[in-house]
Amino acid sequence: MAAENATQHYTLELLSEGVYAAVARDGGAAICNAGLVDLGDSTLIIDTFLTPTAAEDLRADAQRLTGRAPRWVVNTHYHNDHIWGNQAFLPEADLISTAETRALIQTAGKQEYDEYRPIVGDRLRDMLAKQAAAETDAQRASFDLWIGYFGGMERDFPRLRVTLPNLAFESRMVLHGSRRRAELVAFSGAHTGSDVVVYLPDDGIVFMSDLLFVDCHPYLGDGNPDPWLKALRSILDGTAGIQNASRFVPGHGPIGTAADLQRLVGYIQACQQIAQTLAAEGRISEADVAATPIPAAYANWIVPRFFYANLSFLLDK
Repeated sequence: MAAENATQHYTLELLSEGVYAAVARDGGAAICNAGLVDLGDSTLIIDTFLTPTAAEDLRADAQRLTGRAPRWVVNTHYHNDHIWGNQAFLPEADLISTAETRALIQTAGKQEYDEYRPIVGDRLRDMLAKQAAAETDAQRASFDLWIGYFGGMERDFPRLRVTLPNLAFESRMVLHGSRRRAELVAFSGAHTGSDVVVYLPDDGIVFMSDLLFVDCHPYLGDGNPDPWLKALRSILDGTAGIQNASRFVPGHGPIGTAADLQRLVGYIQACQQIAQTLAAEGRISEADVAATPIPAAYANWIVPRFFYANLSFLLDK
């Protein structure tokens, strides 16, 4: 159910009273999905988008919808599209992540910042030129995400600073509010070195961040598919301590269900099998990967370039 808001970066979807998913719009500078949760006596934000500009809209929506500035902000993992809006929530909020994610923001994340800063203008112009040369509406639309990505960075880099979490935990943390509680559950070595999901047991909602992609090719290349499969299965079978959940907010794509977790399990397994077949047949070149058809079940998923990146990653492993 859509909730009224006015921003080019995301749409708000009401999941339960006081619980909202901020679903990224292609062409905007949010890029990832985020969460806004009224705990009752405090407000929680889950991920902060790619840019301070998009994050400032989320902060304003939190103030409007809950009557207060956010008190807690969770960084689910270190990727830039989930954390570069952190500064928009200071000084009122504490920023929370796992200790591993905090370390990754300081190392790999800082390196990414330094690498992107001098090239985003050229990347943006390249995407705009490719979009202008596209022959169909679908081809043109496929560039909207990347134009929002590089355009958002170019606009915000003059003021963007990598802002570290000031609170860190290892495997599990609970935020208690007068209205509901939020359980933070960490998984190691899946999508990245450390990934957190946020479980709202009173509402049956899980903010999965990038442990779940819905109708969108995931990116496997910064983690390990086997721990990722283990994490998804533990959520599905309840062994992760997450039970009776019916709605799952992905890092990218529309709101999902348990069936979407199972579909992602199938996707990762399919990529592993395809890579094994290519390796067994000695077809491991870049051209061989590029000539590999996407399985029909995933042919309509967005960001197909990740499928080929995933095969290359698995072949390298």
